[in-house]
Amino acid sequence: MRRLIPIHGAALALALAALGSCLASCDRKERPGSDEPVAGTGDAWVLPKFEGPQDPRSKEIEAFTGGHTRIVWAQQQDPDETDKYANGKQHKLTGFGTRDGSGERVILGEVGNYARPLLTPDGGRVVYTVKGVKKVKGTKTYDPHCFVVNWDGTGKRELASAYADDLWLDPESGVTWVYAVEELSENAQIAISGKALVRFPLDDPEKREVVFDKGAIGLNNLQASRDGTRIASLFPWPAGGVLDVAAETWESTGHGCWTSMAPDNSYLSWVFDGAHKNVTMVRLETNEKWLVPVSNLPDFQNKEMYHPRWSNHPRFFAITGHYPKGSRKGSGAQVETYIGKFDPGATKVEGWVRVTRNKLAEIFPDVWIEGGEKASFDPALLGKAPEGDPEVVIAKVREAESGTWPANEDGLVFAWAGVSGEKLIGERPCRVTLHGRGRFGRFDDAVLGGGTAVPDEASLAAIGEPVAESSVEFLFTADSEADGVVFGDGSRVVFVSDGRLYARTGETVWEGGAVQLGVPTHLTLVARGEDGSLFRDGEQRMDAATVDVPDAGPATVFGDGVWEGSVKGIAIYARALPAEEIAANATTWKGREAERKPAARVVLTGKLVEATPLKTKTEIGAYNRALAVYTYEIEAVKEGDYPHPTALVGHWYYMDDTFLASMPREIGQSYELTIEPAADHPQNNSELTDYDGADFETPVYFDVTTPEP
Repeated sequence: MRRLIPIHGAALALALAALGSCLASCDRKERPGSDEPVAGTGDAWVLPKFEGPQDPRSKEIEAFTGGHTRIVWAQQQDPDETDKYANGKQHKLTGFGTRDGSGERVILGEVGNYARPLLTPDGGRVVYTVKGVKKVKGTKTYDPHCFVVNWDGTGKRELASAYADDLWLDPESGVTWVYAVEELSENAQIAISGKALVRFPLDDPEKREVVFDKGAIGLNNLQASRDGTRIASLFPWPAGGVLDVAAETWESTGHGCWTSMAPDNSYLSWVFDGAHKNVTMVRLETNEKWLVPVSNLPDFQNKEMYHPRWSNHPRFFAITGHYPKGSRKGSGAQVETYIGKFDPGATKVEGWVRVTRNKLAEIFPDVWIEGGEKASFDPALLGKAPEGDPEVVIAKVREAESGTWPANEDGLVFAWAGVSGEKLIGERPCRVTLHGRGRFGRFDDAVLGGGTAVPDEASLAAIGEPVAESSVEFLFTADSEADGVVFGDGSRVVFVSDGRLYARTGETVWEGGAVQLGVPTHLTLVARGEDGSLFRDGEQRMDAATVDVPDAGPATVFGDGVWEGSVKGIAIYARALPAEEIAANATTWKGREAERKPAARVVLTGKLVEATPLKTKTEIGAYNRALAVYTYEIEAVKEGDYPHPTALVGHWYYMDDTFLASMPREIGQSYELTIEPAADHPQNNSELTDYDGADFETPVYFDVTTPEP
């Protein structure tokens, strides 16, 4: 049952809007067609109606899209700025219609804020939001109000006090719905989220329904399938996912930004990567994902792009670029709007058309193509490369699950299967936060060499102090026999000493056996007042030991910045688990990890010949980790197979909001490198990655050693 929330005073607003529309229509002007950008005052005019495109650019766009096309965007008026997230007040609402005869033109010329403009399913109106940004001592607050205006600039009226993020046409009733986010968070970050996703009919905004309010949801990244049953979004940034509307639950599609969903019923979605150059296509129904570069425009290659969004036609999408490195004079003049076209399998961008040529930055473009609502991907072709092209590398969305985990959720206060296995407990998503030089690994785990991992702030509050009867379980993999703390919560601690595993529960220290390098090991600690027990791979360890116990720390934490290894499959309970349940959970995890395959690791020495300049703190923005790709000339291969004369290697240079002193490296110096292919590390797709080199043929690798501080 949907919850209806009444809105009062809307009748007066509608009446005033109707009066304003009438007055505006009396003042409209005729304007001849033109292929030149309209600097205009924002006065509306009667748009001519042509049977076909009249100017060269409109003809080019229609030849590309196959029909009548409209594009809308917010246009930054300062050529020196980009304002990628539309937080400022220097915009005009601008559009391009191929049958208008006016080319690129201003829809609303009053300079202000026009965030996330959206074309209605019939292409006749535009919905946009005034974000109402205020900044006090570094913290931004938001007071969003969304509006609708006709394509010709008339009939502007306010809809609601919310951030409009998508429009959806109900195929059965014919009603156009506005999906909007409410209660926006106050923070100092660029990434914004809200507490509730609601919807209301475009022409009857009083009828408001709550769609999802079980956790935060991101802005600017939301799009529904044609049948409205699935919605791609962030939950919030950087956790991409697809919402099942009926179940009010979401499934992870990986970390990244600018999520979008195909506007048919293929339920194909994407997550934009941290390099802002590729999208990862995700088919949850078939457990498949693949990478598609979207920065291969003819005007430039391998530059940062922004605002990717599917049009109403599944083969076409909008995007803006390119974004120059750093904030320098004229940076906004380089940013234009493009339309890209996917091949039938959505495995590559097979063509581009440039929409704008105005030397002012475009923000949040949306594209409408007449008849696009009737087009669909052929499911049999998705993920299959065109004949003659290289085979698409298909990866799994998730590994095959062996058994149900946790076996029994009674008393469960925290559960984290891994990066793509975030779990909801009530309305609280369970996540981990990395500190120091911690990073996410290729097996969906948290890699803790040089860093730590802790449950997120909301989860820590829910966990609280360890209770008299409680349990904690996790899967860990050691990468070294060196001493260090694996886990601690103030009363319990797991640690390695002289190559052996130990755990303290209650007043007893248990001996857990020899550490096995590279082998996933399941541990469970149970507390029963002053007593406790340790289970390794489902079997209880009964041997007490006398050994120095390191400090367990004041709160729940994995790793100590020294221990080399990784963790996942973390669950914390406010009860003592019985032995049979512990054995079931261990069996499940051992089954899931049985298919682990090592990456093609290479050890070599190379001379640094080209170093990508590192971004500044301002340029890094909301990200708390960043990588830079360096170019090395190969001097010697010590282990593995490496057939190229040069190596493109991604190194961490910014971690936990801190620049590493070990970066940048010195050009001309030789370095030993332990690297693995980027294709084997899809978890890094969501990380901010810089590369300014000109080599687009050599595959990228990642440095897999623990980053130096």
